[in-house]
Amino acid sequence: MAWTQTDLDRINAALASGELTVEYDGRRTTYRSLSDLLAMRRLIQSELNPSLKTDGQIVFATNKGFGGSEGESAS
Repeated sequence: MAWTQTDLDRINAALASGELTVEYDGRRTTYRSLSDLLAMRRLIQSELNPSLKTDGQIVFATNKGFGGSEGESAS
């Protein structure tokens, strides 16, 4: 199925209202859980904007490093 911005808007509206049912092209789909609805949103977003697709890697940055809390000194 070719997803549209309208489909993404409907998913976002469902998420905002706490609903699990979304209507696409005259058909209603009820998702089993919030996780399923969020997964569908990610799918539609990646279809609409291919630059959002990832290879499964998670990237994060920190300015404190991994060596403990700031201001801690070795004894």
